Amino acid sequence: MTTPAAIRAEWHDMPRSKRAGMLCKDEKFQVWLQQKANRAWYDHSQSGHTSDRVARAIMLAGCHIESRADLDKLPEHSHAVAVFDKLEREYRQAAGLEAEGR
Repeated sequence: MTTPAAIRAEWHDMPRSKRAGMLCKDEKFQVWLQQKANRAWYDHSQSGHTSDRVARAIMLAGCHIESRADLDKLPEHSHAVAVFDKLEREYRQAAGLEAEGR
């Protein structure tokens, strides 16, 4: 049986770009992001994009990158990585997937 600690370790072993893609497709993340970035969500959703595309657009804009693949490029995108890590940590804590203070 896989333990919660093992699942967390597997999650954090994946490249950030993969985790970002998985988050953008996750309906719970989309709802959370919509609440967090309500105005940006509204602006992007007016273009007729699906929720995963809106989540992707908000994530890219917030991290100031053009592609989720940029999240795997250090050190040139270290600011984007810091923004993504904070966003991911806030969501995972809000969703009960990660303890506070990791």
